[in-house]
Amino acid sequence: MKFSGKVLAFILLAVLMAASASAQQSQNSSSVGPGLIPGDFFYPVESFVEDLEASMAGFVGGEDFKAKAVANNAEEKLAEAEELAERNRSEKAAEMTQKYSEEINRSRELAEKNGNKNLSSKIGNISEKNVEKLEKIKRKVPEQAKDRVNKAINKSRQKGRPQSLKEPENRKNPGKDSENPLKNESIPGKGSEGESQDQELDNLTEKGNRSGTGDNLNESLDVRPSEENKSARPDVPGRNLDNSSGGSDGSENEEGSENPLDEAGKGLL
Repeated sequence: MKFSGKVLAFILLAVLMAASASAQQSQNSSSVGPGLIPGDFFYPVESFVEDLEASMAGFVGGEDFKAKAVANNAEEKLAEAEELAERNRSEKAAEMTQKYSEEINRSRELAEKNGNKNLSSKIGNISEKNVEKLEKIKRKVPEQAKDRVNKAINKSRQKGRPQSLKEPENRKNPGKDSENPLKNESIPGKGSEGESQDQELDNLTEKGNRSGTGDNLNESLDVRPSEENKSARPDVPGRNLDNSSGGSDGSENEEGSENPLDEAGKGLL
């Protein structure tokens, strides 16, 4: 048991050293050798060790260190694709270009999530420089494999934030209607009837403005009597009802006519 523990500790130490070297290599150089390629007997072991290196790099040095290790693994995939294209293994070469694209974008995402824009920019520059290598691979593979290589080229030409981290504008900047849930709810007591009344009021206001009498529209619509309305009585055509019985003849009798009995008395005298 003690022997097994020592062996495990030695393996972990070796992996940590390899992860550190891999991260430093990715930072200092954009050219990585292919090592083993798909089809070699120990290639699956190498792929497993590469994944383990990336995981241990994050454990030892944080997300930035992990991003560098993943970028180095991506460079190795690209070198493998170049070697496979030279050996006319076009399908495997196209497959490696796709894996390269996935790994290089993953490394940029890790750097972005950790807020290291400088590292993300460096990885992006390496990705853009590798477009020339991808173009060479595309010229060597047959037509049926060019589409997969083109996808890797397009992703390598992307700048700035990776597409996987971009959010739609409507999620970043939600509209005011979504911020205020009460805005879209119906107000109690104001249904379709209230809306029609508001529309009618708007129509009356517009008509009043056109005819020149819209200034006092709000006063004319106010059913509550004001102080002036209380004091002022409306003019009624028949307000002289007390004199209506006399009419116009009555007014003349008061001014010019005399009492007929007086005239008769004058005649007797």
